[in-house]
Amino acid sequence: MKTFLRILFFYFLVTQICFAQWYQQNSGTTSTLNSIHFEDANIGWAVGDSGIILHTTNGGQDWIIQSSGTNNVLYDVCFTDTQTGWVAGGNTLLYTSNGGTDWANKLSGTTYSLFSVSFIDTLNGWVSGEDTSGGIILHTTNGGTSWMVQQDSVERYWFNKVYFTNINNGTAVGNSHLGGGFGDGGIIQSTFNGGASWNSSFSSRMFGISFIDSSTGWIVGLGETIFKTTNGGIDWITQYSSLHYYSYFFSVYFSDANNGTVVGDGGTILRTTNGGTNWIEQNCGITNRLSSVFFIDSLNGWVVGGDGTILHTNNSG
Repeated sequence: MKTFLRILFFYFLVTQICFAQWYQQNSGTTSTLNSIHFEDANIGWAVGDSGIILHTTNGGQDWIIQSSGTNNVLYDVCFTDTQTGWVAGGNTLLYTSNGGTDWANKLSGTTYSLFSVSFIDTLNGWVSGEDTSGGIILHTTNGGTSWMVQQDSVERYWFNKVYFTNINNGTAVGNSHLGGGFGDGGIIQSTFNGGASWNSSFSSRMFGISFIDSSTGWIVGLGETIFKTTNGGIDWITQYSSLHYYSYFFSVYFSDANNGTVVGDGGTILRTTNGGTNWIEQNCGITNRLSSVFFIDSLNGWVVGGDGTILHTNNSG
């Protein structure tokens, strides 16, 4: 009996410690949340299904719904300061200049399906997705007033994510759409001239990107795979790959060269403190798909996913 009680006590102790690393915040919605972005410890946004946009001014203690004006699935959110931001999803690219009090469609009437948006300042940005023939990447130099096609009809592939570190260096990742669903392969593209030309390589299906500078970055995707580059995307080295061939990592975020977090299927959260040489699993009872992760420093971060899930940590998980 005493042995049983000791085991029971140890179980509850470990459970409490484990759950204490990530705190669930009340999102006020059951809609799937696909992307999250914070500008500082207090001000952030999350977007998801049915056109939902959530905003917080107190680190996620309270989340308020902002009016998006659309019912499209919103896949990605990007802000360059506390007032200026963009949200991409479906044939919609929303823009705000007042922190989300008002949102306007910057690509009204487009036939593109947009999955990702990346701005390096208030003027220069990129969006990615697909058109009727294949992958599409668009670029603006005037804050979204006009757009130039940089990649069009990349046969068989669409682009799930695009990310630029500066005006010249960017990476886009995606997957094949043959056979429906997630397709049967992936693509990685890198540019060193602002998207005027792209270098292509092929891989498993990729969904998430994080760079700490123009050289060092990570991408994640099918098979719970993590790739790292130290030369801006010329070469990619596998850092982690599980045996779960049909499971996915959807998002990765590094706050510096050492500290990074990856999230994915089944509530999976992985953490590294040595640049990805070793990864430690942190998921503790969350079974929803986790879609996006964002950290403002090495300690403070948020994760979003299915059923309106928002998790927060103030000790790196």
